[in-house]
Amino acid sequence: MKGLSWNRVVTNYNSDVILAGIGCLFLGRSGTNSVDIAHSAVIPSSGVRDNGERGILGEKRVHRKPCGRRPSRREGNPIDRIDHKRRFGMIRSSVVLLAVMMGFSLIGTPPALADGPEGKTPDPSKPYSWTGAYMGVNAGYGFGGNNSVDLGPGDSNFAPVFLAGAVPLPGNLNPGGFVGGGQAGYNYRLEKHWVAGLEVDFQYANLRDSETSATSPPPAGWAPGITTVHQNVSWLGTVRPRMGRLITDRLLLYGTGGFAYADVDRSASIGYPLGGNLLPGVTGQQYYGASSGTKTGWTYGGGLEWAFANKLSLKAEYLYYDLGSETIAVTPYFAGSPPGLVFARFHAMGQIVRTGLNYRF
Repeated sequence: MKGLSWNRVVTNYNSDVILAGIGCLFLGRSGTNSVDIAHSAVIPSSGVRDNGERGILGEKRVHRKPCGRRPSRREGNPIDRIDHKRRFGMIRSSVVLLAVMMGFSLIGTPPALADGPEGKTPDPSKPYSWTGAYMGVNAGYGFGGNNSVDLGPGDSNFAPVFLAGAVPLPGNLNPGGFVGGGQAGYNYRLEKHWVAGLEVDFQYANLRDSETSATSPPPAGWAPGITTVHQNVSWLGTVRPRMGRLITDRLLLYGTGGFAYADVDRSASIGYPLGGNLLPGVTGQQYYGASSGTKTGWTYGGGLEWAFANKLSLKAEYLYYDLGSETIAVTPYFAGSPPGLVFARFHAMGQIVRTGLNYRF
């Protein structure tokens, strides 16, 4: 029905049909000749209005005064001559018809025809709206950025040990592993080609690495030692503004940067299992330090987002994060170890490459 809107279809229902249904609802409930009311409002299947010679069910029209007395059994009631099953079916059909029409009036225009006054489909030339809130999920891989660990003497007991090179120095840590979680945000289309927004995300992470080094062989006159350092990021979150430019109406290239926070575990140990450097001949000299908690820093990156459906978009994103440095104290672990203090300075940073799926509200 080209060019015919739903509202126009509904309003084209003949009002006589509605009156007929209402009349059928009240059959037999008043002195008014309901058969005449229904009959006068219904158009026969032939398309020509009845001239009044026949009733709605083919019965001979019986005229009564609207407010006359109820006829006796002798006179005979015309309504009693109507088959009760057929009358019940007529009443039920009228009720259904009225309910359907009332439903249409409450529902209004069907979604399929809501795009225009004449039921047209959406205009493809209309710009896609990036404005609004969204939520989604993401998954990817994180890898380290040469996280350095620096050791140094904290007191005079360890100063000569470091000076002699008898403390094994670890290499850089390169933690890596799976990351995955969710994000939520809000975008606002500034003008034809620019979109600004704010996004927060939180994800599980398994970014860990350990490094063990030894003095083998040790400097002359010094005992061999072993140093082990460890770092793990177990979860990571960011809060970032975004600014992007539309390559096409549905493809957004954006940059982002902001606040980063994560749970970071660190530990360092220095041991001389065969004999101490601080007290020669004393075995089992062990020094240990650890730290755990939420660390904060910053992040930046960029990505590409494609709105492949009206409410769904895919993105590919790169982030670099830096959680700063922390120094922990490495002290005697066993009661029999001689006094000594070493400082271990850790730096946590890394990179994330991930994909995501967003749903727009």
